[in-house]
Amino acid sequence: MKMKFGLLLLISSTLLAKQHPSYPNIRAGASLFLDAGVSDDAHAQEIRRARIYLKGKIQKPLSYEIEYDLKNGGVFKDLYLSYKLSNFTLFAGQLKEPFGFEAMTSSRYHTFMERSLNKLFYEDRRLGTQLLYLHKGTNYNDYTTLRTGLFTQNIDHYDSAHNIYNFSLKATYANLFAKDKLWHIGASYSHTDYDGKKLKLSTRPESHMAGKYVKAKIKDPDTVKRFGVELYTQYQRASLQAEYITQSIDDLQNRSYDLSGWYLQLGYFLTDDTKHYKAKKALLTRVKPKHPFDWKQNSWGALEAAFRISDLDVDELQLGIGDYKEYTMGLNWYLTSHARLSANYIISDIEHHESFDTPNIAQIRFGYDF
Repeated sequence: MKMKFGLLLLISSTLLAKQHPSYPNIRAGASLFLDAGVSDDAHAQEIRRARIYLKGKIQKPLSYEIEYDLKNGGVFKDLYLSYKLSNFTLFAGQLKEPFGFEAMTSSRYHTFMERSLNKLFYEDRRLGTQLLYLHKGTNYNDYTTLRTGLFTQNIDHYDSAHNIYNFSLKATYANLFAKDKLWHIGASYSHTDYDGKKLKLSTRPESHMAGKYVKAKIKDPDTVKRFGVELYTQYQRASLQAEYITQSIDDLQNRSYDLSGWYLQLGYFLTDDTKHYKAKKALLTRVKPKHPFDWKQNSWGALEAAFRISDLDVDELQLGIGDYKEYTMGLNWYLTSHARLSANYIISDIEHHESFDTPNIAQIRFGYDF
């Protein structure tokens, strides 16, 4: 961990040694999530997230981003350079693969405290390259993006004894009728080749403080193929988001496992506020309350209510689990654009071949980032 901090300090000190009045430049920030939860028979508290980051430009077309997770002994998250030329941007380093809507959106901007059950299919950041193409319509109301990437393993879990190669492709189209009226569709494909390295699949309920309900190991994986479709639409205060993902796993013994999952979520602001969609990245970004919290000015921020249903089909893993559904109700109080309080209530419904207790979970979070 000392070596990683040393690397972070070396990079930041180099960037701060400016040779030009504007470049290179640096912006530092951090994010912190504090969670507490209670179920039918237990309660827990945790620091869910504690990260620091550095980002900026080395020259006008050349940018960088470094994000470091202070938890779990310290690991690098984002660690990449990007080069922008006209409508193309090339990324190189460790970053997210271009797959899905929820997976690519930062957890700072999610409606719910945790991602849906589809997180079983999401990969951590990996070393590789990614090319983004952005096309703006003639009236600048419609945007098309195409992302493609080649990846290998995660820098903090690199295993030279086994090779992993991944190819990912994602395309999106969005039409913005107005600032707060839009629709977005997208499709993603991912193909991963394994060299005999054990593949672990696991997921919790939509609460990080709960145990893992799904746990499986594929001993000799050969290929993993994933396909996903996504939809996001917004009309002023109301929003709808949905995704469907299928995953096919083939091992070296010619066995196959076909899995799938989907979710549908609705959100509505009780105050005169809206979500914010960044068309150039085809992702959601920071909610900015029209009236940030200030009790002296009788200003109370933004309030959003939401509901989500998730479904996971892992029957072919032969874990004794049939259909796995979760229902999550959420309430977000955006005090400012950088601070919010969240409350979620989660109901799990699992078809299990044996007696299996799935307690309901209530949890709250204070999140702050800058």
